Amino acid sequence: MCGILGTVIHEGSEPLRSTLIGGLRAVEYRGYDSSGVAVLGSDGVMLSKRAGKISVLEDYLGEEPLVGSVGLGHTRWATHGEPNDVNSHPHQDNHETITLVHNGIIENYSELKLGLIAKGIHFHSETDTEVVANLIGYLYENEYPGNLIDAVRHACRQLKGSFSLVIMARDNPRMLIGVRQQMPLLVGHGKHASYLGSDVTAFLSMTRDVTYLEDGEMAVLDHDTVRFIDIATGKQIEKKRERVDWDIEQAQKGGFDTFMLKEIHEQPQVLRQMLERYLPSPAEPVYLPGLDEFFEDHDTRLISLVGCGTAWHACKVGRYVLEGLAKIPCRVEYAHEAQYHFAPIDDSAVTIAISQSGETADTLGAVKAQKALGSRSIAICNVVGSSLTRIADFTLYTTAGPEISVASTKAFTCQLTMLYLMGLWLAERNGSLDPDELRRLKAELIAIPDKMAAILHSKKQIDRLARVYRQVNHMYFLGRGLSYPVAMEGALKLKEISYVHAEGYAGGEMKHGAIALIEPGFPSCILAPQSPLLEKMVANMEEILARKGEVMVLTNNPDRFSQYDVHVFSFPDCPQLYSPLLMSLPLQLFAYYSAMLRGCDIDQPRNLAKSVVVE
Repeated sequence: MCGILGTVIHEGSEPLRSTLIGGLRAVEYRGYDSSGVAVLGSDGVMLSKRAGKISVLEDYLGEEPLVGSVGLGHTRWATHGEPNDVNSHPHQDNHETITLVHNGIIENYSELKLGLIAKGIHFHSETDTEVVANLIGYLYENEYPGNLIDAVRHACRQLKGSFSLVIMARDNPRMLIGVRQQMPLLVGHGKHASYLGSDVTAFLSMTRDVTYLEDGEMAVLDHDTVRFIDIATGKQIEKKRERVDWDIEQAQKGGFDTFMLKEIHEQPQVLRQMLERYLPSPAEPVYLPGLDEFFEDHDTRLISLVGCGTAWHACKVGRYVLEGLAKIPCRVEYAHEAQYHFAPIDDSAVTIAISQSGETADTLGAVKAQKALGSRSIAICNVVGSSLTRIADFTLYTTAGPEISVASTKAFTCQLTMLYLMGLWLAERNGSLDPDELRRLKAELIAIPDKMAAILHSKKQIDRLARVYRQVNHMYFLGRGLSYPVAMEGALKLKEISYVHAEGYAGGEMKHGAIALIEPGFPSCILAPQSPLLEKMVANMEEILARKGEVMVLTNNPDRFSQYDVHVFSFPDCPQLYSPLLMSLPLQLFAYYSAMLRGCDIDQPRNLAKSVVVE
């Protein structure tokens, strides 16, 4: 979950402050408990690190230019040891020969630490990272003197867990080594410098030419050369360069106060572009190239959908969509449960794994576990070249562009849209829908972006609703059928960024216990799209009102609620099937305005990080 950036200057020395601090700011969404930088220059290693956000580190550095030939930086999401100055990265060995940063968890660090203590090595932090620095330092000094590559290789072979590392040595003034083991790391190829980063945004302002490391691989950046080495064998391997198809401007706020508000407003356009790519018109087939070959001669009897957090809510919607359109039985599991639950899955199953980043550790584990049982796999992902896209048998890209805010918005609606497209594609292939109905549903889906834009034009109504409920500490979100997972997503958004305790419930489950909490001042948000379940949701609402609870309603049938003393937000009419797309926007805005009113840090909420790359 941590953000990493390292750079090697091809010739001479340069001020690295703007490169390191700017790059870390670009990946701060990966963790912001603390940050630090280290630069190797003519006077040795200059290391600075501070608890808190990067602004704290910047204040501490003052105008220091950080001149050197090699530098690395880190922004942390704490796993071992509280966020303080000592536990912050970078870490060094006892002799300050080795300096490194780390993302991930070393599972056997306690055992390794005891062995190093027995050799007379002292520790200053509570982290597993300092153990790695001292292990490499010990090997570099005693077993592989002067050979940093072999010292790193043999240290990594002793480590258990998931990690990426970027390492430099004081006596190697133009070498930087990167290691990947189940944590993302990639190389950036610039004209005057080379880079290592946990995310392409770390160095995207310098170069768009990248090479992705695979598990068990090492990158050695030395002067103006880059070599790739297999850690197990020590042999050099060939890797290809790829070109990132978006630029740093797309990762900027673009005049909005926060990334989250920008990304909410981008949804009509990114969905419009996505539909133009995959569904040009209602008269044409859904265009998902390669999916024919994937399903060819494959008797698919089960679809297993796996994800975490917001992606899991997309999976829950996906089950209704795929079963309703394609008539294929589906199951939904949290990825962190699926990787340890050896369900009766075989080669008749297809696993659909959903992840914005493609680096979610639990989702990767679930795909590997279900593939081992015989299932084939499809990734629905936003990041080209990510780990998930490389282990899946087939990938459907959501093409949402960079999503920087920790709370996912446009990625969620793009994931839903891809599930709708896949459902329509399967229905077309299997003949499970009447052709006229299929054409109507395509036309309705193509109309969704314009309806999303209309909701954004009414956002002041959502602002007013947030002001009504600005003092509450608890809130229910209730839905039935397709609306139930959207209710869970609405509750997640509110708790993520405003820290209000919120729960998403299936409307029918309310009377089985949760209604005990309803009292005056306890609000509920009712998701009530026009559907056969509308009257069921009205009954839920009346049960709450009878107990003096407060109610906010999202509906495309406002007349049904005109007789009640409730707050209503009306969204444009659409088929029930697509109501999750239109209900998501007001829920995102409600969470946003609620957080604004509470003075919360919206893009970087406490205790969270964008990519959850540890179990």
